[in-house]
Amino acid sequence: MTHSPYGNRARLGALLGKLCLCLLLAPGLAAAQTPRLVLSITQPIGASDGSQCLREDIPAIPQASLTFTENDVTGWSPGDARWTLDPARFSESATGHEMSGHCFVLAIDGQAVSRGLALWVYTARLTGYPTLNIIPKDGVLILQLTSGNHRGIRLLHAQELDAILGSRIRRDPAP
Repeated sequence: MTHSPYGNRARLGALLGKLCLCLLLAPGLAAAQTPRLVLSITQPIGASDGSQCLREDIPAIPQASLTFTENDVTGWSPGDARWTLDPARFSESATGHEMSGHCFVLAIDGQAVSRGLALWVYTARLTGYPTLNIIPKDGVLILQLTSGNHRGIRLLHAQELDAILGSRIRRDPAP
């Protein structure tokens, strides 16, 4: 039985075609693994009013003491734009205390969309700066981003958060 040299070329061509297809798809697969949402908890606020948290020279994804992505979120409530951190990985007390009284940077698709203060929802500290409200409830931490924590409070980036979290996380009923 003789083998045609063209048969080997055809198999080699098919193999090279598959390899090229894999190489073309690889960047898209890597990009799909990159988190779209990155919430970074940065420096402590201290006794200041927190205005240092708004500085534009803080990078979109800074060096942070804590960093969360959409992979750390287990629940999403679109009505009040609250997201729940995975309780198996983030303790209400320990993680909440690490976050509260610090600056935050929220980046979506690599761009900083909000900078401000991370505070317990029941804090006595009032601010008109963007506020990441830390809400402890039944052993879990719930986060909500608002325009401040007094006078004319409105949700910030609810649509952008819903576009990311709503498509991949089970929706929690509004409280």
